[in-house]
Amino acid sequence: MSVMLGKVFGAIAQLLLGRWITDEQYGDLAIVVSVAAIVKVLQDGGVPQVLIQRGEAEFSRLMGPAFWLSIAFGVVSGGLLAIAAP
Repeated sequence: MSVMLGKVFGAIAQLLLGRWITDEQYGDLAIVVSVAAIVKVLQDGGVPQVLIQRGEAEFSRLMGPAFWLSIAFGVVSGGLLAIAAP
């Protein structure tokens, strides 16, 4: 339900932004949203999926490295977004 509401509000926001900002600003927004979506995909690096796949038996052994790997992916993702900022 929350996913559906998020999509509805996102569509409404796009329509309102289309009316309120210029064509050039809308193009800039499209580029920013695209870059942010790509970085979001790369952000976790598959760490949660590995933890789930390995199961409860190996969770305690992988917990520490997974934490630091997630931190590293987050820092790199934030850096990429900062570099891509105008």
